[in-house]
Amino acid sequence: MATYDLTPKIAKFLDRHLAIPLLEHLLDKKLYSYGDLRKASVEVVAGTKMLDYAYEVHNQIVEHMRNEGELSADEEAPVFEIDDLDGKRDKIFREMEDSSIPVKPLLEHLENPEVVGLLRENEQENNFQKLKEAINFTEEQLENLYNFARIRFDCGDYDVAGAALHNCANLFTDADMCLSALWGKFAANICGGHEDAQLEDHKLLRDAIETLKGASNEVFLRQRTWFLHWSLFLLARHPRGKEVFIELLNSAPYMNTVQTSCPWLLRYVAVAHVNSLASSGPRHRNVLRDLAKIIHQESYTYSDPITEFLECILITVDFETAGIRLAQCEEILDNDFFTQHCAREFIQNARFLFFESYTRVYSVTDMTQIFGLLGLTAEEGERWIINIARGGQIDVKIDFESKIVRTSRNPVSSSQYVVEKTRNAINAGQNLVSAIEGREREFARREREVVDAL
Repeated sequence: MATYDLTPKIAKFLDRHLAIPLLEHLLDKKLYSYGDLRKASVEVVAGTKMLDYAYEVHNQIVEHMRNEGELSADEEAPVFEIDDLDGKRDKIFREMEDSSIPVKPLLEHLENPEVVGLLRENEQENNFQKLKEAINFTEEQLENLYNFARIRFDCGDYDVAGAALHNCANLFTDADMCLSALWGKFAANICGGHEDAQLEDHKLLRDAIETLKGASNEVFLRQRTWFLHWSLFLLARHPRGKEVFIELLNSAPYMNTVQTSCPWLLRYVAVAHVNSLASSGPRHRNVLRDLAKIIHQESYTYSDPITEFLECILITVDFETAGIRLAQCEEILDNDFFTQHCAREFIQNARFLFFESYTRVYSVTDMTQIFGLLGLTAEEGERWIINIARGGQIDVKIDFESKIVRTSRNPVSSSQYVVEKTRNAINAGQNLVSAIEGREREFARREREVVDAL
């Protein structure tokens, strides 16, 4: 379903190197034509120094064109976005060599455990002074190290670049350069697949963004927007990614950023929360309902079957539409680079959430009807409902002869009722304020578009 593919939106907030695996994933899923995707890959790689990869992609495009009859065997192959590949290769080799020479003595020092032991996180000024005293370290050497790391990263040598940028981040006394080094180190560890380092980088970078001095609201918004998009790699790849992503979005500044500049990320917030149902308590249901209210508020700017599913079962209580949306979710999530690993998990948790919400409204459930809404055959549905009963999370009594499921409801005490009503009133007020602010942001955005058009 290319209609729901978010790659074009997300790629705008990614480094070129981070966008490459997304394009490769789309190629496997065949959501777009092979030629279009390969040409997009060439355009992305053309802005880097990864010419070996560019050669490979270019040759794959030419082979595809010949196989499809778009290019005859004796016809000269086009070069698309890359001209003079051999000349560029020689230039890059010279750049690599030129950047390596001035930093070679420093790199040897930084391999010495005694020198490395002098460095401490978030003590840049002290670190610089310690190296200055120990090895006559200078600002020029630091600039050379950063340039060396930048070129290595652009060539795809992520491990070397990440190690150099780690040292740069611990030595730059300028806040902007330190922040730049942290961004580069995070990207290098994402591309290099270093999970533990990614988690550490994520924390350091978030702290650095939130402690920017004298930054305008626009700068904070831009930094947080990019940070949210890069955080998707943790969600997709790290064992604790779901937990970290939820914690990040529980922070008001970051949820406000999603609502203001990137509402499409609500898909990933929804997936992370739904997939946390099994490991969370009753309080998480309240968090999920609050999220559904935000999704409902922002539905005029973004919606997809994943967000609409939550909206239907928790806000509008439209179970028929929720069943239709649930049937669309698995394919969409499987096609999404950041959710392909948890598509089945989401469907399983979403079915439970659907049934739990359904039985809060109806105490007697027709098995044939509910299985149809959940996309289960009669046999699959019976096994599924038996597992629900065994789990004890919902008190159900199954009548297989009548094809009926009865659910028991725990009586609500008067104090619980008052607390719930008070909470709903507070949420209603907050939702009203958020809705007004959302409309104001939308009007301001449209006004800027009109001004820009003039």
